Amino acid sequence: MPADRRTRSSAVAVMERPRRLVPLVLALAVLLATAEPAAGQDAPPALPNDGVVATTEQDCFETGDRRPVPPAVAESYLPEGYQLSPLGGMANVGFVDYVCGALSVDGHEARPTIVSMGTVSVTREGDYLLWIGTDNPLHFARLQQLGVNVFFIPRSTVQMSTTSEGFLRLEVEYVGNGPGGLDYTRTITTRTATPPTGTTTESAGLFWHEGSAGEVRVDFDNLTEPGWPSTVCFELAEGSLPLAYGITEFPTDPSCFPNARTLIRGSWDGTWTLTGAG
Repeated sequence: MPADRRTRSSAVAVMERPRRLVPLVLALAVLLATAEPAAGQDAPPALPNDGVVATTEQDCFETGDRRPVPPAVAESYLPEGYQLSPLGGMANVGFVDYVCGALSVDGHEARPTIVSMGTVSVTREGDYLLWIGTDNPLHFARLQQLGVNVFFIPRSTVQMSTTSEGFLRLEVEYVGNGPGGLDYTRTITTRTATPPTGTTTESAGLFWHEGSAGEVRVDFDNLTEPGWPSTVCFELAEGSLPLAYGITEFPTDPSCFPNARTLIRGSWDGTWTLTGAG
């Protein structure tokens, strides 16, 4: 995943790896085919309680975007033991949004999944995780069991299309369950019709989260392709959760980042571990 999302501890070119990325057309077909739970997925299996959740997330499209937030606002929601890492005198807070063609939890059957993550830069290695939202019921249940601030957003949708210029366009609607939920829309349009070429890269990333059961460490092992320069726009519904963290729209219509952002395609493994601290 991109550096905006995960603080990388390494990044090296990789020519081959068993966990390969499938062709773009197939990935799009999988994602467009369903936003509904697969048969038999509505009732998650019995959940272990060993303090560890493992995910395998494949054929994903992700963008990670930051917005400046007044330090006093960000400090109000950071738990004790974490300090802001400001940028230009402002806290660095933002979204990490992605959609995956197949996300598996603890080795169970994979399904297409939409994910939202809120993060803030801190002085400790890695970023602090503010929230995660997912439309995958098992993903939600397992993270909730760890005490993570997780939101179930089953009515969320993703639409992928190609513009008349041949650019890839993704529109992801995050739909929460009532006021104060993850209610916003993100639209990503690539600025080139030709996917970038080059070697894939392997990277590692780290997040921390203080949940209801204590501190959770989140490690990711990423395999990503070169990113597309893209235009990224977002629209927040009234009362949407990001507003509570000081994330606001741009004063333009539509609300778009003024500079090109990066759309990443890749696959990654995640390990969520309840450390017992906190």
